[in-house]
Amino acid sequence: MGNEKELSEATQRLDAALKAMEDAVADKRRKGLTVESLEEQLQSLEETLAAERARGQNLAAANEDASERIDAIMGSIRNMLRED
Repeated sequence: MGNEKELSEATQRLDAALKAMEDAVADKRRKGLTVESLEEQLQSLEETLAAERARGQNLAAANEDASERIDAIMGSIRNMLRED
C-alpha cells in the first residue's frame, strides 16, 4: 500500500545513487583526478547505498507488519459477519 510506494521510491533513489556513482567514476576518469578522490567518493556512495538498503529493509518489514494486521482485521470482520 503506502509502504509499497515508499519501497519503490527507495529503490528508485538507490538506482539513482548507483547511476550517480557510475557517472562520477566515468567523469573522474575523463578528468584524470586522483585515485584518492575517487575512493573518497566511492566511500560516500557506499554509505549512501547502505543507508538506502537499510531503509528499504525497514520499509519491507513495515509492509509485512501492515499486511499481517490487515489480514487479522479481515479475519475478525469475517468472524463477526458469520456470527450475525
